[in-house]
Amino acid sequence: MSIDSGSGRITWTPADAGSFTVTVRATDPRGGFVEQHYTITVAPGPLSGLTSGDSSALPARSEVST
Repeated sequence: MSIDSGSGRITWTPADAGSFTVTVRATDPRGGFVEQHYTITVAPGPLSGLTSGDSSALPARSEVST
């Protein structure tokens, strides 16, 4: 997880679905700080590709999409 110091944009690519607790802390040059706590819930992504079934039964030149 990273925060762009110019825009404040937070970027992150989670490895798994689930709930994650995140604390964002901003500090000033004199040592002052403020924190904000967040819970981020990541839903499972869509499945890709064929996951089951017999693909040999597809007629020639059939299109398969997910």
